[in-house]
Parts: sequence; structure tokens; C-alpha cells
Amino acid sequence: MPLFINKENRAPGGIIEILNVALPLVISTASMQVMMFSNRIILSWHSVEALSAHAPAMILTFNSVCFFMGVATYTNVLVAQFYGSKRFDEMTLSLWQGFFFSLLAAILIIAIIPFGNYLIGLSSHPEHIKVMESEYYSIASLGGGLVVANNALTAFFTGRSKTLVTMLVTTIGNLFSLAVSYYLVLGAPSLGVPSMGIRGAAIGIICGNALIALLYLVLILSRENRATFKTWTLCKFEPDLFKKLMRYGLPYGGGFFIDIAAFTLFIFLIGNAGQAALAASNIALSLEGISFMPVLGIGIATSTLVGQYIGKKQKDVAVKVVYRSLLLSLAYASTIGALYFFMPDPFIRLFTSNEVGDVKAILVESYPLLKALTFFVIFDVINVIFSNAIKGAGDTRYQMRAMMLISWFIYVPGAVLILHVYRLPAFYAWAWASFYVLLLGVVFFIRFWSGKWRKIDMIGATPRLTL
Repeated sequence: MPLFINKENRAPGGIIEILNVALPLVISTASMQVMMFSNRIILSWHSVEALSAHAPAMILTFNSVCFFMGVATYTNVLVAQFYGSKRFDEMTLSLWQGFFFSLLAAILIIAIIPFGNYLIGLSSHPEHIKVMESEYYSIASLGGGLVVANNALTAFFTGRSKTLVTMLVTTIGNLFSLAVSYYLVLGAPSLGVPSMGIRGAAIGIICGNALIALLYLVLILSRENRATFKTWTLCKFEPDLFKKLMRYGLPYGGGFFIDIAAFTLFIFLIGNAGQAALAASNIALSLEGISFMPVLGIGIATSTLVGQYIGKKQKDVAVKVVYRSLLLSLAYASTIGALYFFMPDPFIRLFTSNEVGDVKAILVESYPLLKALTFFVIFDVINVIFSNAIKGAGDTRYQMRAMMLISWFIYVPGAVLILHVYRLPAFYAWAWASFYVLLLGVVFFIRFWSGKWRKIDMIGATPRLTL
């Protein structure tokens, strides 16, 4: 029988269920990528300086909020486990604990703006670029709490496998963000809107996230959800559930921040390999971002379904979800990886127009990088699936400790040696990055295979696990 029709794949934990949850999430992440890519194009129409300032300012902004995002994202696992166990009151209360955490996060993100601007001042960028970086970072950080809130609010739908709602809300918000950015960056004299340059892009991001938060709140507090899940009655602070979110969410947020910070340092170190190498790495990074979106969607679906089946006391089905998600992701990543390895030219040509001057040097640097990217994309699947598997089970302390050890005691020192000490070509840096994600994947696979996650009872008594 065809792959997607046979009984096994239509059973609970089968590929059909995984795809039903994952595909809308893939589209959601794709809309975010399209919005960010389009923003860069709009900024390029305004000025080269604005485009140059956007990437480092955006990276700094993301690093400022990613820890809080990670904590709030863990609301999804609590919602999934309580939903699977049919404890709907606790599910709704968990949603609001994530939202209340986002209010605290908003204050803290704003409080660290001066420190972020201090870091911008330490860079060797031209002064006029620093000014624009500071403008974008300072404005976008004012809306950082909205990003955190949206990661908590979406859990009400994603944690119940209602990912079509997530897709629609996210897509609408990103389109609105793009429209606002277009008019504010370039201006609309006929409408009396002045050109605001990079500040307009930051305001557009805030507007898009504000609309997403508003749409989520309207849907969560709809008459149907108020009647079925008591979303208004149970909108209150619950100390025990807030502590539970912190117990599992803080380690996950810490691990997420550690990973992002390590990869951010890697990207900045690439600059030491030369301008052509940096441009080639940006091409590789852009292609990795595009190829990563479906894997990310399947990864989120994995943690959601693992949480639901653990809540249902069906841990064997949760295991099936993980291995089927792995096979599905590997099939996709292997196909994309093969195209990068054997047919790199069409992908590289998307970012270049001729072969003269610096562009020729970029082409020379890009071809070997796509060979390394092939393995990075495939190895990262193992990391994403098994890290999300143990995340869905609540094994976040192990996840954070493993991430700290591998990122900052193995990956970062190796990247420094390759790029800063020995100044080897960028290919070796990307090969090292491929080894890094493979090592993470193997470590998380061994942890999952050991079955220690089965001893965790997030929504009841929780034993302390150690490395």
C-alpha cells in the first residue's frame, strides 16, 4: 500500500498524525523567514548602510530575548501533557503562567537595553552603522515581551495539535509586519508617512507581533473556549504551576540561549576568514535556514506529540512518534543535502549575478561550503528530533548541561582555533559545525535510548535526574 495510506502510518503516532501537526508549523516558520528576507530587501532599497546594520542588530536583539523565548516555549509541553491527560483546568492555568512570565520578561528585556547598546559601542563597525544598529536594537527590544508572549500564547493551540490556527495567525501577523515595514522604511509622502529607514523596520516587527498577540488573545478568550476550557475564569496566577514552568522551562531556556550564543560567536568568527569567506558563509547560512524550516516544524510536532502521549500514559506510542519523525526528517534532509552536494550551482547563483571581481572569489569559497552544509543539514536532524523528544518528556536539565558542555567546552574552542588562531578556510569551520550538531544529536539520542526520560512525571511527582 502507498506510504501515507497504510494502516500503520494512519495509526496514533504515525506519519499522518505527525504531518498533520508539522505542516502548518512549517508554513508558520516559512512565513517568518519570508518576512525577514523581504525586510532585508526593503532595507536595501532604502540604503546599503541600513542593510548592513540590520543583520548584527537583529542578531543582538534575538540573543536578548532567546532565553525568555525558550522558557515561554516550554508552556507548549505543559499544555500538551495536561491536554493528553484530559486535565483541562491545569492546561489552561499553565497557558496563563507562560503569559504572566512574558510580562516579567518584557521588563527584563527593556532593562538590558543599555547593556546591548554598550556591546554595540565596543564593535569596530563605522560610527554611522553603530547608530543605526542601536536604533534598531533599542526599538525592537521594546517589543521583546510580545515575542515571548506569543511563544506562550501559541501553546494553547500547538499543544492541542491545533497548528492550523498557529499557521493562520502567524502568517497574518508577518504579512502585516511586512506592510508596516514597507511604508515606514521607505515612507509614503502621499499618505504623510516619512521615511524612517531602519527604525521603520523595527517598528514593523513590533506591530506584527502585537497583532499576533491580539489575535491569539481574541481566539483564546472566545465564547467557545471560555465555555470549554474556562480561559477567562482560570486567567490567574497559580504559584505551583508557575514553579513547574520555571523548573522545566528555565533549564530549557538556558540551553536554548547557550546554543544560540555559541552559534552567534561562530558567525562573528567567520569574519576573520576574509570578506569572500564571510559572504560565502552568509549564503550557506541562508540556505541552511531555508532547509531547516521543515525539520523545525517536525521537531516542534515531535515534542508536542511526545508530551500528549506521555500525558495519556502511552509512552510506547511517544517512542514511535520520535523514530517516525526521525525517518521523515532524514528523508527530507537527505534529499536537500544531495542537491547541495551534487548540484550546488543553482543555489549559489541565487545570491550572485556574475563571475567578476569579488563575486568570483565568493563563488570559489561557496562550493566547498555547500559540501559541508550537506552533512550539517543531515546531522542536525538527529539533534533536532532527539532534543525535542527529551524536551517533550521534561528532561531539560540534562539538555542544558549537555548543551553547555558540548557548546562551550568543545565547539567554541574548536571554532576559535580554526578561525582565529590558525585562520583556516571557512570550509573547516563549517565541517566543525557539522561535527558539533552530530555530537549533540548522538548525545541526545543516547539519552533518549537510555529511557531515563520515562521516569519523569512532569504533571505529578518529578524525580531529580542527573548526568
